[in-house]
Amino acid sequence: MITYLAYNEKYQQGMYEVYVDLTQEEMFYQEKTFDEFKNTLFNSRAFEADGTFVALDGDKVVGFISTNARDDNPKTSGYINTFIVNKAYRRQGIGSKLLEL
Repeated sequence: MITYLAYNEKYQQGMYEVYVDLTQEEMFYQEKTFDEFKNTLFNSRAFEADGTFVALDGDKVVGFISTNARDDNPKTSGYINTFIVNKAYRRQGIGSKLLEL
């Protein structure tokens, strides 16, 4: 059963593993070390923990979404920074649920 939780720093490694799986199946994404991934996502000015959610199958992260709202433009509702679901878990409504959150 898939569970959906708000971001917690303890999920960073699992989120990275989902990203690594994606880079192996999609040439569009650049391989990154864990530190590069952290700097790109978690240390970015655009990262907001409140707008980040993970999908878990047991203890395994199988997908995540990271969003933010821009404070400098009150007419903007927000942005999706990163949105990934592991290929083996696609077409099960996980991405839709993450978007809903």
